[in-house]
Amino acid sequence: MAVVNKAGGSRAYGQWATRKIRNKRAAELATSVLGVLIFIDDYFNCLTVGTVMKPVTDKYRMSRAKLAYIIDTTAAPVCIIAPFPAGLLPSAPPCTKQGPFPMKWPPSWPPSPTTCTPS
Repeated sequence: MAVVNKAGGSRAYGQWATRKIRNKRAAELATSVLGVLIFIDDYFNCLTVGTVMKPVTDKYRMSRAKLAYIIDTTAAPVCIIAPFPAGLLPSAPPCTKQGPFPMKWPPSWPPSPTTCTPS
């Protein structure tokens, strides 16, 4: 998020959105749409949409609590139904054997002596 802010991306979007958005209702709708479009991760969604839309919603005097509510109600539900959520990648089984002692997937608990034996 710091990179987007430093590069001026959030400011540029905020300026563009300020020109296009004409009223409070449109600011609410734009917040929801942006929340649906950014579905990489629910935390990243909250940080990005909040940072980008805060100046726009401040212009139309929308409360920060309402902004937080809209962001929160779009972040997690959209990330759950997204086709490739970021949380899925670390939990995916390994595609190749790693190292001299490949493990069976999924690992069993408690580990048995045969779990980590060389093949």
